[in-house]
Amino acid sequence: MHADIFKGNFDNLEANFEGLMKNCHRSSNPLYFQVNLLSARSRLFVNMKEKDKLKDNIDTISGKIVIDTSLFGGCLDGWLSFDKCRYYKEEIRRIEESDEKANEKLAYFTNRAEFDLTAAIQSFKDEDSPKARHCTGIAMLEMVSIKSKYFGKTPTQNLHPEKDDLIQCKNLLHDVEFLGVSLRKDVEMNVQYQKSKCIYAIEMEEFVLARDCLDILSKLVKKHKRGGMLTEVETLRDRLQVQICARKGRE
Repeated sequence: MHADIFKGNFDNLEANFEGLMKNCHRSSNPLYFQVNLLSARSRLFVNMKEKDKLKDNIDTISGKIVIDTSLFGGCLDGWLSFDKCRYYKEEIRRIEESDEKANEKLAYFTNRAEFDLTAAIQSFKDEDSPKARHCTGIAMLEMVSIKSKYFGKTPTQNLHPEKDDLIQCKNLLHDVEFLGVSLRKDVEMNVQYQKSKCIYAIEMEEFVLARDCLDILSKLVKKHKRGGMLTEVETLRDRLQVQICARKGRE
């Protein structure tokens, strides 16, 4: 089922799901098997952008985990928290630019997504198996996408992350690389891609900050008639502007 979802083969997946659920009682741990299936179903609803079905599915999983407390902690509990994060990201994607409460909603849903994703990472770490470490890496990458304020093609796509968040992202990506487990190739490529974006964004912010400081300095130098210093300041500022334009041109 997971393989079909990754490939985008959504046809007949719901029918297959119902068939598998009916046969759960044949497994050695029916409830565990059910929760695993429901977690896979959450990914299906995320890919189909079925927000309401995703929420209902999350509620169903939560109810089953409450029935059997042995399912708390570890990967299953981690994926439940991860699914909640996905739900909040879908809420963010649906925020309308014209909404008067857009900023308020964005802040609320972002905080909720970060909270649940932090819980997911902790649950994966608690299990401490090769599979769980791989899940930790995927969850950390998701945290990077939230902290770097990338939510897809939405009115929020022009948001700019704070430098502190970018540095946290860079550190998270470093941690993913040193989890001590082989990552799937697509995950490994995503790590390198996100890392390059973080470094680029941090350097760009530093360039712009330096240029703005030199703008202020240039005005002060002119005001106090320091001709020799003015030439040096403006030359340095022009060089920075060239670097900024060159970097933007490579985007």
